[in-house]
Amino acid sequence: MRTFPTFAEEVSKIDPRLTIKENPNRPGLANILLDGKDVCPVPQYEIFDEIDLGYKITFPNGWSAVHKSRKEALDQIQSTLELIKDQDGADRFFGRGDYA
Repeated sequence: MRTFPTFAEEVSKIDPRLTIKENPNRPGLANILLDGKDVCPVPQYEIFDEIDLGYKITFPNGWSAVHKSRKEALDQIQSTLELIKDQDGADRFFGRGDYA
């Protein structure tokens, strides 16, 4: 599935505060954002339904990591949305109050 526009549209339907933006510092990565706060990175061009251990990004220092799958990204979104349901969780996620 293409990350843009297909997955980005799917994500915005879950919650209109969710967006996906290309990561300007890491070519090949994009970030899922909730009200501008990072939820998780995803591949910039294509996201697979299930994890593919061969689908990796290599960073400038030579370290590589497997891209998140669609399922992993959706699970991370749901976890984040659950976290922010109460005030303390929202403050932790957004870095407010005692978490600033």
